[in-house]
Amino acid sequence: MSLTSKGFPLFLTFDLDAETMWTARDPSYASRPILMSQGAYGWKVGTGRVLELLARYGVTSTFFVPGLVIDQRPELMEQILKAGHEIAHHSYSHAWILSLTPEQEREEMEKGIEAIQRVSGRKPRGWRSPAAEISAVTMPMLVEYGFDYSSNFFDDDSPYLHTVEGRKTDIVELPFRWCSMTRRSSSTPSYCPAAPCRRPRRWPRCGSRNSTRSMPKAG
Repeated sequence: MSLTSKGFPLFLTFDLDAETMWTARDPSYASRPILMSQGAYGWKVGTGRVLELLARYGVTSTFFVPGLVIDQRPELMEQILKAGHEIAHHSYSHAWILSLTPEQEREEMEKGIEAIQRVSGRKPRGWRSPAAEISAVTMPMLVEYGFDYSSNFFDDDSPYLHTVEGRKTDIVELPFRWCSMTRRSSSTPSYCPAAPCRRPRRWPRCGSRNSTRSMPKAG
């Protein structure tokens, strides 16, 4: 994990949803090239600029990427991994969890894991929900599939351990808050944990759909 100039842990994360931000809502959107260009900006331009910026400051980061985007853009995933960054689970198709059956949600989970394994050679450690929602089966599945951390909730400024089905687990929650780092496209947004970016505090707080608390104000 990177540290800030003040020595605070920095967990900076980015969601690379690309076109799935729209196609998960309505597959027919794939036939609307101008609409799709908003998502394409993320993988064509935005991610490269983010990688350059991170390299300039010697910061390693986490990219939450839907498995479909991983399968479509393997060269970009290789660039992310080669630069020392983590690729974490962000569903397979970015489908809204609350609209899925438990069986469909499991399929999204398994296909996303398989996509990350294909490109990185290892199972993902972290998971972030598409559209910031979970179902009754989500947290038990994170336990079942051996995830180390979740970055989904807004209820604290600091990490904490999840209790699932009445039992304390080893899954760490890294709370975040939304931070948009580019106006051009929402497909490569950045997010921060709950506390404001303006004031350094003792845990990461700012970054990209992120769990950082002591980064300078984004933007």
